[in-house]
Amino acid sequence: MDNNDTPQQDPKSIGRKVYEWLISVGVPAVLAAGLVAAAYGLLVYFGMITLTSCTVSYTKLPDGTVSAQGAVAKPVHVTK
Repeated sequence: MDNNDTPQQDPKSIGRKVYEWLISVGVPAVLAAGLVAAAYGLLVYFGMITLTSCTVSYTKLPDGTVSAQGAVAKPVHVTK
């Protein structure tokens, strides 16, 4: 089974849904936003949400020209 067969939800859309749910049950908007932000912070801290990374390298030659190379790496979700 290919890993791309199962679509994954965007963390922002999940956070928006949680925020709207908290508002609907009567939590003040500022507190709801703080709770969602704290949840994001914890998930990033524990590595459950993997962020993209990028690498860039450059070389400056004696004649003054600069050669640059870069790449953006998308995280790969591995399931067992």
